[in-house]
Amino acid sequence: MGRNAVSIYQDLVEQFAFEHKYNSVKRFCRALRKKDPIQYDRLEFPTGEEAQVDMALALPPQTRKNHLSPTTMFVMTLKYSRRCFRKVVWHPVR
Repeated sequence: MGRNAVSIYQDLVEQFAFEHKYNSVKRFCRALRKKDPIQYDRLEFPTGEEAQVDMALALPPQTRKNHLSPTTMFVMTLKYSRRCFRKVVWHPVR
């Protein structure tokens, strides 16, 4: 913390002609550090009850049987175990 407060104090003196003491800047910085962290609620899920599904178009198209074919990536993540199932879905060329 000392280094940050010192550099802040030096910047205040050089750029804004700050006339107060270093200890006032140190107290101000210390008060900022004591803020409580943001609390996030952890969501708990029973086994097999929740899953997250994502699909995305894969770019550029992939080769399949010597021609270009667009693909979609399918991903399902189980919430309880965080295990993933991934599958590439090939689309017919039009």
